[in-house]
Amino acid sequence: MPADWWPEFSPRAHLRSPALQLKEQAAILKQKTDGLVTASVVADSDEEGGFKVLLLLGSPHLGNYKFRLLELHYPPSNYPLELRAGDEVSRATNEAEFAKQLNSVLGSSRTKEIVEAIMAHAVALDTAEA
Repeated sequence: MPADWWPEFSPRAHLRSPALQLKEQAAILKQKTDGLVTASVVADSDEEGGFKVLLLLGSPHLGNYKFRLLELHYPPSNYPLELRAGDEVSRATNEAEFAKQLNSVLGSSRTKEIVEAIMAHAVALDTAEA
């Protein structure tokens, strides 16, 4: 048997990754819109070997339609993090800063308008199919 040179690993339960926080918010959005609007969290690698995470909005009534609400870029250590929403770019060096910025984006009038537009389309298309 070959030598095992890896250390023992344990999940860092005290660390809440930015992707996990987006997934939590996605679940809340689905509940608040009675499932008319859903959010999916899609992760990939970026050019520097860090994480690129997208928060995409859609609806089960709109087929493959997806709207990129925000995009995160961060290293495996989670911070510093770059958040892109529309034309705006902000940076966070810790979880508290990220929570504040995420709250600002999700609670913005831009986000409200986008979610309500998706809801209106979902209702219209669901009604049209009935």
